[in-house]
Amino acid sequence: MNLGVTAGSRRRGGAAPAFPGSLFTGGKRGVWYDPSDLPTMFTDTAGTVAANVGDAIARINDKSGNGLHWTQATAGKRPILTQSGSLYYLAFDNSDDYLLVSTPAFTANMDLYLAERRVVTPTMALWQTPGSGSGPFLGVAKAADGAAASSGAGTPTYAVNGTAVPGGTATTRAQLETACPAGSDIVLEVLGANLSAWNAFGCGVWTAPWWTGTRIYGTFAVEALGASDRAALLTWLGAKAGLTL
Repeated sequence: MNLGVTAGSRRRGGAAPAFPGSLFTGGKRGVWYDPSDLPTMFTDTAGTVAANVGDAIARINDKSGNGLHWTQATAGKRPILTQSGSLYYLAFDNSDDYLLVSTPAFTANMDLYLAERRVVTPTMALWQTPGSGSGPFLGVAKAADGAAASSGAGTPTYAVNGTAVPGGTATTRAQLETACPAGSDIVLEVLGANLSAWNAFGCGVWTAPWWTGTRIYGTFAVEALGASDRAALLTWLGAKAGLTL
């Protein structure tokens, strides 16, 4: 996939495409972060200094129209915008990097999509409170761990590259680990999550040993989708990680 962007050039911004921007019409809640869209990223939290490949990202703008921009005020805790061929991703350092937005006002029936490559295990995908070791979370993967992959998020189900993860609404960390082994590019789907009580939403470090040493090619949280929109988003987001889904 040729995005027509090099490390020294930037695409012009503009109106969101009919899809997937159309998923947020009518005031629907959610977020959309796209590291391949270079004009949405900045090296300052105010969003005034444009970022380029190799920079530490202080802010990535939410393309959903809801204004829920991910930011990181601490310079040493910012992921790096990285290019690999025609693909772009945020590289989290397996130590203390994270991005966060407060008061997302999500609903009780959300679907989440994360195009990523897990670099280390165990790992945490998405959470409410960084660095605390407590609070709601989604997408914990760890070998030989029978605890739940989610907490404080209702009873979501998981899928990887369109295939349901065993366990249904009781998927364990071990089951998720098997479904998305480290070193593989995937689209992780979290379907039917209740995020109405979440007062923040982030990606990156949670607490030891739940680092996020991973590549993030793109992230969506959307009000629950129908089958056709889900399939289309899976294909669209998979292409950001070089996948054909």
